[in-house]
Amino acid sequence: MIRVGFILIIKGNGWLGGINYYRNLINAICTNEDKKIEPVIFTGYNCNNKDFENIPDIEIIKDHIFDLQHPYCIARQVLNRIIHRDILLEQLLKKNNISVLSHYYGSLGNTFQIPTIGWIPDFQHKYLPDFFSSKELLSRDKDFLITCKECTRVVFSSNTAKMDAEKFYPAYAKKFRILHFVTSNMDLDDLPDFDSLKKKYQIKYPYFIVPNQFWIHKNHTVILEALKILKSQESSIFVLATGNMVDYRQPEYFRTLQTKIKNDDISENFKVLGVVPYKDLLQLMIHSIAVINPSLFEGWSTSVEEAKSLNLNLILSDIPVHQEQNPEHGIFFPPHDPQKLADILAECQKDPKKLPAINLLNEVTEKLNRQKKIFAQNYEKIVLDTVT
Repeated sequence: MIRVGFILIIKGNGWLGGINYYRNLINAICTNEDKKIEPVIFTGYNCNNKDFENIPDIEIIKDHIFDLQHPYCIARQVLNRIIHRDILLEQLLKKNNISVLSHYYGSLGNTFQIPTIGWIPDFQHKYLPDFFSSKELLSRDKDFLITCKECTRVVFSSNTAKMDAEKFYPAYAKKFRILHFVTSNMDLDDLPDFDSLKKKYQIKYPYFIVPNQFWIHKNHTVILEALKILKSQESSIFVLATGNMVDYRQPEYFRTLQTKIKNDDISENFKVLGVVPYKDLLQLMIHSIAVINPSLFEGWSTSVEEAKSLNLNLILSDIPVHQEQNPEHGIFFPPHDPQKLADILAECQKDPKKLPAINLLNEVTEKLNRQKKIFAQNYEKIVLDTVT
């Protein structure tokens, strides 16, 4: 059995899509009956055990080199700068018989002795530089170059991201691999009662749902503009929005959305729920008219994959990755065209039967199991390719 190490330092709800990615990958590995690899998690003592609640019961190794401000962590950073090699991490991995370090992000040094799989989610900063500070733009360019240069293999969640990497870092193209991820941790047997959720979240009408973080590139503004158009036409559309309300790059972004909602008088049409329990979210998605993702940029959308697995209707911005995800029940619109989105929302609400009916439980469970197995097998091939 090949032991594969994952370093997980989870900080609150900052990047729920990333957290779910790791959970889904590890879950897929563990449920693969013919697996040849064994995942091992490395984290610090300062981690919150709740962060690992939905991760399978695998070995978790804690060490102070992952705890910021701890003397061991500081020593690790100093040594890395002096000898240009992450020797303390290397020793820890060897001590625990790790054959591959997976999805690492950062510098390990050119002489790091354990094969490594790097992960680059996307190149958003190259296409939407105005959403980043000049410092972060430089940092991402530096870190992505180091990942491509130092890692044995580099995985991307989409063909789009891989083609971008080949354009920006052509010298390392032979290292690049695609790993389309799927959702794999949906338990549909114990979802909360929908009538109770309607009372809990004060839902009075048929609704659409946008399960995205409130980050500026997620493009909630186009939904608000569409609702403003519909309100002027005396068409009543109701949208629920979930997700983290803090964007570290644009701290005022959520407040500007709130101001727009108030000024455009659409508070009865757009309701913010914030971060909700995952099973609540699934049930809310299942009972929606459609799931909306208006994003300007994605690496590979978790919410789209979840909706696809549930056979739900999707209304998506026509960005390349959404096209690549190719949902069977998807309708596309230009992300800067609120009129087109308004027309789609009105049509879907007026005649939802034109969209396919929800088909749950047995078919969804079988579909998820097939997808998980393929996901695990494809990842295992990359691991085996890395160690040979």
